[in-house]
Amino acid sequence: MCRPQTWIAWSEGALKGCRKIGDRQNEGAMLSNLGTAYLDLGEIRRAIGYFEQHRAIARKIGDRWMAVSREFAPADRSQDAANSLFVSINSLL
Repeated sequence: MCRPQTWIAWSEGALKGCRKIGDRQNEGAMLSNLGTAYLDLGEIRRAIGYFEQHRAIARKIGDRWMAVSREFAPADRSQDAANSLFVSINSLL
């Protein structure tokens, strides 16, 4: 994976495109990508904000797998982030 700053720039551009065309599923994916990048930078609260936006979209479009699956990938990055994500995921169950 590339540097988080590069990943953020790409994901923000893709997010704008997804929003412009109304592609909610990939909008959620880009929000998750942004959350992962900010998690890599140690910006836990900002990352969680993106993960929560991602989860809200997944719920709205009825995609429970998307709501949970993308949040597992970054969970091993830090214990605090893992705990926060566990609480978020647990609220879906």
